[in-house]
Amino acid sequence: IIKARIRLALAPRSSIMVPADRSMTPHPPDDLVEALLLRYLQTKLRQPDLRYLTFPARFAGGFENRVYGFQLQPTAQQFSGPLVLRLFAQLGDAARVHREFALQNVLSDLGFPGPRVFVSEDDVSILGGPFTIMERLRGAAAYTNTIGLSNALPMWVELSFRAPRQGAEIQARLHALDADVIARKMEDAGI
Repeated sequence: IIKARIRLALAPRSSIMVPADRSMTPHPPDDLVEALLLRYLQTKLRQPDLRYLTFPARFAGGFENRVYGFQLQPTAQQFSGPLVLRLFAQLGDAARVHREFALQNVLSDLGFPGPRVFVSEDDVSILGGPFTIMERLRGAAAYTNTIGLSNALPMWVELSFRAPRQGAEIQARLHALDADVIARKMEDAGI
């Protein structure tokens, strides 16, 4: 496994380039994403000796995107904790990636509970699609996959009562924010 990771880390980036005429990105395998992401971060942070503390592990779900959790060895302040990589499926998602980057950070600045996004990248030659890197917040996902678990029914019953209330509370907090401030900050971010 170690030799495979080293070989992938040294592979030329051009070996995974995607033709521009395809609307869906055929993402590289997870182990290649792991190696290419590390190379990207070593370059971006100008730290060639940067290594993973925990290797990227793919999360269940993600719907249209691949989502990975990982952590780097202690480094620059914003990259020192648990992180999330969102690898978008659509080649045309560059504008969406930048909008989400700006909006999530604006909302976070205004005190809305959500992760700060540190990187918004639209160069599909890096990981095979546009992507973001954001902080990973503590806590459990609101909706989890419980199929196949012996206690699945009780969990789904609990979820059916908890989810609407959580959703309503989050929406109430979001709608309580000043829309003019959000619009002005989005304009300042070039969106």
